[in-house]
Amino acid sequence: MLKSKNTVSIIVAYTITVAIGLVFITFNIVGNKMNFFPGGLGDTRFNLYILEHGYKFFTGQITSYWNAPFMFPEKDVISYSDNLIGLVPFYAIFRFVGFDTLSSFQGWYMLLVVLNFTCCFLLLQWLFKCEYAAALGAFVFTFSIALQSQMTHAQTFGRFPIPLAIWMLLLFGDKFKLKYLFASFMLFVYQIYCGIYLGFLLLIPFTVILVLIFSKFRKELFLRFIKENSIISLIACFCIPLITLIPLLIPYINRSRIVSIPQYDEIANTIPVLKSYLFSQHGSLFW
Repeated sequence: MLKSKNTVSIIVAYTITVAIGLVFITFNIVGNKMNFFPGGLGDTRFNLYILEHGYKFFTGQITSYWNAPFMFPEKDVISYSDNLIGLVPFYAIFRFVGFDTLSSFQGWYMLLVVLNFTCCFLLLQWLFKCEYAAALGAFVFTFSIALQSQMTHAQTFGRFPIPLAIWMLLLFGDKFKLKYLFASFMLFVYQIYCGIYLGFLLLIPFTVILVLIFSKFRKELFLRFIKENSIISLIACFCIPLITLIPLLIPYINRSRIVSIPQYDEIANTIPVLKSYLFSQHGSLFW
């Protein structure tokens, strides 16, 4: 009976919190009558183009994903920026049922909002065993004001694999089962397929957690792998995700050989400093 009440409490906390975020934040962006376009007229329209281009590729309407025609005759033009391959299926859902491109983009955005909240909620509920902490943490992960400042960069919308990858990694550290390690690596790769920028940013906490697990439990893990004769399986956990990543990275590697590497002066203003964590960029005097 107690477990049943706890399940109800979890569902209520999840439902109420995600509903608050959708009503007061998400619908404030797309409009109560779905008459607004999330993002700006620049980068967001480019992301919409990529999604529609991917939809046409996966439905057989065009023959090449990387060779988009908007910079003809430049080859592999998609490799100049994010590719959104992992997020195209969520956009395609709305195109399949008959929505136009703009409405499909709105639906895609709202679906990703729910997925972001849900996946973070699952991680925090497992971690803290408290539905209220999970709901509040997932709200920050999904709806915080810092994320609204990235609204013009639609490639940051799809971040739901991040909490799932970390959750699987923590489960591996808790249970020492290789299936969790493999799942964490595949989710990490999938995040790169969803958004290559967020994938590279995920590499930092992912690597830190992985190193801490293998450092803290090195004896236990070594004995477990030797005892179960699973060294080959451990190697496969690393190699298979890496192999699945290669097709995505090849166009970018080829592009890096053509495009010059940015100089320090060109990227200096994007490097976080102490002030970055205390003030909004170009903020008011009050901030």
